[in-house]
Amino acid sequence: KKARSLSEIENVSNIDILFCPNIKPHWYFLFPNIKALIQEDGYPLAHGANMAREFGIPSVANIPWEAIIDMEYVTVDGNSGKIIWNKI
Repeated sequence: KKARSLSEIENVSNIDILFCPNIKPHWYFLFPNIKALIQEDGYPLAHGANMAREFGIPSVANIPWEAIIDMEYVTVDGNSGKIIWNKI
């Protein structure tokens, strides 16, 4: 799910990968329900990435907004900091 603000998220339980500009503290309630985090801004030691690690969620940052289309199938490799596009 791509979301620039919390108001764009309708059903938290249906989010596999959250793609957002950057993580602010008021987004943290989403973490127990997501499987991966992609941030448009940030870096590996930023607060959002640290929080993702605390929840055991793979996270990558500095991914351009246009790089991923909403509902596209991707895999987030938090170890390498890369996204893998999946063919369906």
